[in-house]
Amino acid sequence: MTGPARGTGIQMTLSKVAHEQYRAVLESAGLLDCSGRGKVRVTGPDRVSFLHAMISNDVQELAEDAGRSATLLTANGRIVADFYFYKLAEEILVDLEGELAARFVTTLEKFVIMDDVTLEDAGGRWGHLSLQGPASLDVFGKAAGTEPPAAELSVARVDFGGASWLAVRKGFLHGVGVEILGPPDALSGLHGALLDEGALPVGKEVAEILRVERGIPRYGADIDENYYPMEARLDHAVSLTKGCYIGQEVVAKATHVGGVNRLLCRLELAGERLPEPPAPIFAGGKKVGTLTSAVRSPRCPRPIALGYLRRAFTAPGTRVSVQLARGEAGAEVVERFRLQ
Repeated sequence: MTGPARGTGIQMTLSKVAHEQYRAVLESAGLLDCSGRGKVRVTGPDRVSFLHAMISNDVQELAEDAGRSATLLTANGRIVADFYFYKLAEEILVDLEGELAARFVTTLEKFVIMDDVTLEDAGGRWGHLSLQGPASLDVFGKAAGTEPPAAELSVARVDFGGASWLAVRKGFLHGVGVEILGPPDALSGLHGALLDEGALPVGKEVAEILRVERGIPRYGADIDENYYPMEARLDHAVSLTKGCYIGQEVVAKATHVGGVNRLLCRLELAGERLPEPPAPIFAGGKKVGTLTSAVRSPRCPRPIALGYLRRAFTAPGTRVSVQLARGEAGAEVVERFRLQ
């Protein structure tokens, strides 16, 4: 990786420690503690058929010990939650933003009538570590004494320190990664073993920069119940071939008939000042969208951001402006951030 440029206000805003964390994810292995994420256990004989009829992706055809991304929608197709789910031998484990777990459970419990299924908010029962970066699989293998799962979003069971863990092959902040889920009281031992093998702890500031760089929307920032999954570019979380589910008719109509009126886009901003999301986006003096996330990246000479724009303004190269606390900043829609 090309080292951070020197002498500009943007590149020098990160501390030396944060720069080291950032480089660890890009060049070796960064370690994040994701234990604040929520977990929901779906159990009972009807768990597969019930969840399949509720969420936007296919549960029935998914192999055991494998996972997918999905959304839970309102009846009019808006996003209640976006999440990953893992189909295990005796349960389906849902992994989502911490504040969404209770809403996920209460929303779905309204639809449990004759189904033999139980939904349990189980966030406090899981510790959650995430290794991200090109060396993460090697670091995991040495620390855990076993190979990581072979396929993306596949799950393996791992014994470490007298405890049983789930290891998930999952690239998130980097294209290569593995996440480890297990008992919270055993987390420190595994955390230490991963550090001993060369992982470097990564904080929230750096994780947010890497997320925006990869164009990944986050619930509470870039996603809420005002958006459809297609607007947030969550097509990978939606099956167009499975049967009915909550909000399916709206999703199908938007996909096959009229499309959506706005899309989540990447933006590069002029100047050095960061807008405070949510910030209005303008073109020709008219509001055409909303900026939802903005960061300074060590690899980009300009601030980068995510935001929703009307379809007529989503083509790469389109020039818009973003409202700041004082004044405005010019911005350009890009297909990919021009990272050095």
